[in-house]
Amino acid sequence: MEFKSLYNKWRPAFFSDVSGQEHVTLVLKNQVAAGRVSHAYLFFGSRGTGKTTCARILAKAVNCLNPRDGDPCNVCEACEAINKGSTADVIEVDAASNNGVDSVRDLREQVKYMPSALKKKVYIIDEVHMLSGAAFNALLKTLEEPPAHVIFIFATTEQNKLPATILSRVQRHNFKRITPEVIAARLAYIAKEEGITAQAEALSLMARLSGGAMRDAIGFLEVCAASADGGPITFEGVAALLGLSDRSRLIDLTEAVSRGDAAAALEVFWELHGNSREISGFLSELLDLLRDLQFCHLTKDPSAYLELPEDECKKLAALAAKFKPRTLIALSDMVGEALRGIGRYTAGGKTAAELLIIKAALYASGGMEQPPPLAAQPAAAPIKAAAAPGAAPQPTQPAAEGPKPFDKFAEFMESFEKDNPILAAFLKSASCAVDAQKGEVIFAADHPMVKKLAELPDNDALIKRHMKAVTGLDLRVIIK
Repeated sequence: MEFKSLYNKWRPAFFSDVSGQEHVTLVLKNQVAAGRVSHAYLFFGSRGTGKTTCARILAKAVNCLNPRDGDPCNVCEACEAINKGSTADVIEVDAASNNGVDSVRDLREQVKYMPSALKKKVYIIDEVHMLSGAAFNALLKTLEEPPAHVIFIFATTEQNKLPATILSRVQRHNFKRITPEVIAARLAYIAKEEGITAQAEALSLMARLSGGAMRDAIGFLEVCAASADGGPITFEGVAALLGLSDRSRLIDLTEAVSRGDAAAALEVFWELHGNSREISGFLSELLDLLRDLQFCHLTKDPSAYLELPEDECKKLAALAAKFKPRTLIALSDMVGEALRGIGRYTAGGKTAAELLIIKAALYASGGMEQPPPLAAQPAAAPIKAAAAPGAAPQPTQPAAEGPKPFDKFAEFMESFEKDNPILAAFLKSASCAVDAQKGEVIFAADHPMVKKLAELPDNDALIKRHMKAVTGLDLRVIIK
């Protein structure tokens, strides 16, 4: 028997089987039942939401010999031919690879001919936004007044790329993202029919990770079932197989941030990174966790909004209590900014993630304002008026003794950050002064981690080297 993937095996055959798109299928069924089918449709929406599936069902329904309340019977000769792909009267075109004007001219010639076996000739053009401008123009007249035996069904994920002249000639239907609850219910049904044992939490996780795409969710189910090898599909197994960070370790990291313990948070991150976790994926999951924590603040019953096990909801509620709402919002902004800028960093953005964790811990503990300001450039010294010719030079006031604010701190940080970005992140939050008479550079920092890191021999030597490059002086490093 020929193998079929679960998605193809369980592709809906009737409008009533399509999940989460009742606002579309009801209209199509009524039109077929009343014999008032339009000459052209546009199905638009995100991937895996049923656009092509509904196009094929509509093609069957208008050609079915025994339609039932707008649904195809799925057993007559016409339905069987369409299901097998053996009819020449239902033509599926991939616009991504047939996007030229010549392809559309060929199509215009073909629509003149009557169907060879069915009642209607149906053209399903997928990814129609990929057609060229000239191809769209060539299609306009045919689309406006097609032969009575022809129906066009366009499908696209990017409706905004279609010309207004095309949009005005079609009946549009918006395929929405399918809710996690609907997807999880469909997965549970398929799992039961296939004899697959799966935890409800595991199915909910697949539904949540699918992004509203039923096709992706069923694909997850098939992969996880193969991995389980006849055993039950568990929440932990799904998380591991789909490359998610261990949620409990993410919670440990966030808890360390709440205490201002950057070292402990970094240890967790390095562990996750060592397990081959992608930085962008890690940041996305951290952002999701922060979002969940905000829900715990906003509602008395977060479990009603979070598709998570009950015990994890309790853990999140306890963790959320350690943060102020505005702190969670600020941390979310930090993570979002790091996620947007991840492409600017080499080595997969590991350094960016480390800096983010350090800044987050400093901010959560009150040791840094958000966003952490870059070292400000010192104000320019006022320009002195030129002395009149022949005037006696004014006596220079003796320099005041003691440390003075370091006016080249920004220049120092710019070069130092390239060699040690982690320590640089801490030093940015410190004040800096130079005592030229004593030969000292003094950093005053509130966070104890600054002193621990800066006093390491390698870091101490690195600070001295960069200070000498900027000031020309050999300075001792003092951390207060």
